[in-house]
Order: sequence, then structure tokens, then C-alpha cells
Amino acid sequence: VKSTMAKYMDRELADRLLEGGELAGTVQQATVLFSDIRNFTNLSEAIGARDTVSMLNDYFSEMVEVISTCGGMLDKYIGDAIMVVFGTPFAGPDDADNAVKATIEMMQKLDILNRGRALRGLCSLDIRLGVNTGEVIAGNIGSPKRVDYTVIGDSVNLASRLEGANKFYGTSILISEYTRRELEGDYPLRELDLLRVKG
Repeated sequence: VKSTMAKYMDRELADRLLEGGELAGTVQQATVLFSDIRNFTNLSEAIGARDTVSMLNDYFSEMVEVISTCGGMLDKYIGDAIMVVFGTPFAGPDDADNAVKATIEMMQKLDILNRGRALRGLCSLDIRLGVNTGEVIAGNIGSPKRVDYTVIGDSVNLASRLEGANKFYGTSILISEYTRRELEGDYPLRELDLLRVKG
């Protein structure tokens, strides 16, 4: 049962549910990461449905391995996008650092994936990532027939907007000032702009 549940949710969540733990709504600090594939719509139209599914499965497999290694909880797939949370349901002191490390390792893993794709004559992939830290509402959200353990709130929306802002700035990774303040590690960061996002 645990093995089956772990295919649909984070292993820590599965363990907590099997132990009879509650996943009621809470307000807590977490770090949220969004990523998506640049120009995915054009790419999928060019290669067709079957190759698109195969490409996504290969890509998601590599990215989820990185996310898991870095301590993130895969929240959901949204088409070609991935939403990841660090700090729910169990917050830790290194959540922001783990999220930033994940973005770096995801880019490194993508480079390896693209080299393999090139050897097979396939086009390379490019991704955009956004990271934000702040208060979120976490809990089981849905209907009596289907619920998801997820996070919502302005902090989640900001992470999504930062991911999208990469398109304007021509960058691959954007993190918020709120995430930067929480970082303990040393990373090659630069201040990009003062940005007011929509929503």
C-alpha cells in the first residue's frame, strides 16, 4: 500500500497518512519552486503527441529524482510545468537552500539529458525556474471524492510569476528577495531588478 501511495504523493505524506496523522489546514513558511519547458507548445506541435509524452516522461523522471534528493515535495504536474514545495508538511531550516540547490542540479541534469537527446538526433530542452519563500496555506484541498495535499497563497503565486518572468529577462533561474534572505549557503547570485508581478 505504501509503495502504491508513494506513486501519487510524497513518501513522507504517505507515511503520515498510514500512521493516521492529520493533514488539516495550516499556515506555515515554505519555499515553492516552479519550472516549465521553454517554448513547449511549439515543440509539442512539431514532434507530435506520442513523442511529446515520451519526452515528458523522460524529463520528469530526471527532474523528480533531483527534487527528491534535495528534499522537495512534488506537489503537481501542470502540463509541462512542475510545482515543488520545500517545507511542507514538515518545515526545516534548510528549505530555501534545498530549493536553490534543486534549481542548480535540475539545470545540470538537463544538460546531461540534452546530451543524450543530441546523440539520438533529438532537439534539446530549455527550462525556466522560479523560487519564492513565504507563508503558505497547506492542507487537503478538493472535494469529498478527490483531494490533494497542496499549498496555496500569494507566496505560491509569486513563485509562479517569477518562473514566467524569466522569459522577459532572458534568464533561467529567478529567486525572490525573500528566498535570498533565508539562504545560508554561498551561491553566485546577482540582483536583477525591482519587479512588481501581476496578481
